[in-house]
Amino acid sequence: MPLDEGDVLRADLLQGPYYGLPPVDRDSLSSVVQSASTDEFFNLLAERKHRLEQELLAINALHNAYRAPINYKLPAEILVLIMRSVQALYEMSHPLLWLPILEVCRYWFVVGASTPQLWCTVWRGTNLAFLRTTLARSKEAPLVVRLRNFKTLSQTMSALTPYAHRIREFTFPQVVLSSNVSCLVKFLDRSMPALEKLHLHMPGLPVGDREDVIQLSLDRLPRLVELSVTGVRFQPFPRLRQLRLLHWSGPAPGSTLDTLTAILRECVLVEELHLINVYREDDSGILASDSSVSPIALPKLQRFRITSPEQRVIKRVLSSIIFPPTAHVRAIWSIKSRTPDEQLNPGFYAILPFDLSGLPLLSGLTKAQVQLYSHRRSLIASAATDLDLYSVEGGPGPSLAVQLDNSVRINAMALNGVDDVLDICRISPLQELRLQMEAPKTQHVDWTALFARLPMLRRLVVHALESPRDNVSHDRLLRSLNPKFVPGDARGDERLVCPALCAIQFVGFDGLPGTNLLENLRDMLAERKAFRGTEKALDNLSFALHCRGGKLREVGEFLLRSFEPLVTNVSCDEV
Repeated sequence: MPLDEGDVLRADLLQGPYYGLPPVDRDSLSSVVQSASTDEFFNLLAERKHRLEQELLAINALHNAYRAPINYKLPAEILVLIMRSVQALYEMSHPLLWLPILEVCRYWFVVGASTPQLWCTVWRGTNLAFLRTTLARSKEAPLVVRLRNFKTLSQTMSALTPYAHRIREFTFPQVVLSSNVSCLVKFLDRSMPALEKLHLHMPGLPVGDREDVIQLSLDRLPRLVELSVTGVRFQPFPRLRQLRLLHWSGPAPGSTLDTLTAILRECVLVEELHLINVYREDDSGILASDSSVSPIALPKLQRFRITSPEQRVIKRVLSSIIFPPTAHVRAIWSIKSRTPDEQLNPGFYAILPFDLSGLPLLSGLTKAQVQLYSHRRSLIASAATDLDLYSVEGGPGPSLAVQLDNSVRINAMALNGVDDVLDICRISPLQELRLQMEAPKTQHVDWTALFARLPMLRRLVVHALESPRDNVSHDRLLRSLNPKFVPGDARGDERLVCPALCAIQFVGFDGLPGTNLLENLRDMLAERKAFRGTEKALDNLSFALHCRGGKLREVGEFLLRSFEPLVTNVSCDEV
């Protein structure tokens, strides 16, 4: 049976029974038995038992040391690395599951118990003795304190107080009981000169309990560089200039747009900035005009994210900041049911500033993915290989991700075109464009204007959600790329739209032979091939089509025969 955490810490208990022990030599005790009383006899047995147990402990220690080479030949430094690796496996989910490794032998226990690096992460569990033992064994190592929510924190905070000067990271994931607040406030009201990371979240408290609860005075935290707070009110302090990371989630009581702007102005060295639902609709500051804000330069900013159901908050912040040319910028507007239609009509400009001079990163975007659905309108653009949102944000910059989530207003933007996309990307040297939309919406796109803005385009992907009942014509899409349908005032090379185009992919279209998509596509490619005077019109042409009746193979063979003279590589899959 494994020892519980208290037994592991003491490691002075024996696990019986112990088979193979020699029997008691009653002859050697016969004189004692004859002359001693019963109590004396049992006292002698207890003394003999204790000596044998101590001897057995020593024998077991020697046995483990000499019969298991890994125990006595493994240097302490390597053993610590092994223990730290095991500890890291469980650190975030089950932080105490590494403790049984101390039971291997006495040598392992001594090395593990005397290494401060193995005890520098403090988890507040139900065992206060374990907390105190952890603090004692950490010696002078910097501490990482990760607390959980309990009915009372007074004992925990009292135990941590003598070690506050060594705390490097402090995390309190959630406060849901008002009784915990006073303990937490009192603890944070002291100087913590080593604190670098502070994560404090209070989303569970009613607004009344959160008013005037925590006022972060960063003068007591001279080394703080990472601050992550939820539902916490703090004012713009000069110490904010030392922050490298700021994650602020709301609602934060008493926070207005003017307060938010003042805080941003102090974060001159911030590299990562997240603002999630930081607003109060009843604050007058939310109504401040964009023109009243002078530009805020954040030259070190690399990752920025803002999410809010309030359009004016996002637009105010994006209009205020001057982003570096290599930054990742992400903005999400969760549209509310009562949002008027006139706020939706500008498309992405509902939250982006009309003056894009604060987004110099646009000139470095080479790939873009645009979703134009009735329930969502999004633009993801970057210079990365993969246009997946998380891959983009994790890779080198720059990137821009803008999303309008109107799941509660499904038809509000049903017919919006791509004019806002064209204007936003007018200075972007896009080489790849992926368009995703419902098939009927393709008829409302000005394809001629779109491709005229993309002279460097090399790859085009059109993903249209099409069903047999749509009966959509794709003439406008394909005619816009056909040199013979270019307006008559175009001359010479101007008649070839997107001259660098070498790859096209169609996803979601009806792919049966004889449909207007394939006929018009073949005509367009033949014209481009003739105009360019090259052997092929494209390097790659791929389809992911709706093939009814299990006719994928038949359709694939038909496409290969139809387009092999015009395209180097032809491929076909089913949606």
